[in-house]
Amino acid sequence: MTRPPPADHYKWVVLAVTTIGVLMFAIDGTVVILALPVIIVDLHSNLVNMVWVLM
Repeated sequence: MTRPPPADHYKWVVLAVTTIGVLMFAIDGTVVILALPVIIVDLHSNLVNMVWVLM
């Protein structure tokens, strides 16, 4: 019979998963903001409409 891992192990797993999620959210937002000028041109739109859609 194996012993369950200590409770401290789960705290680090939760921290790691949460940190990765926050980093992915930040990277996704940065990519969208950087691509916004190209998206505006491709969709024949303006900045106000695109910001409204993104928010």
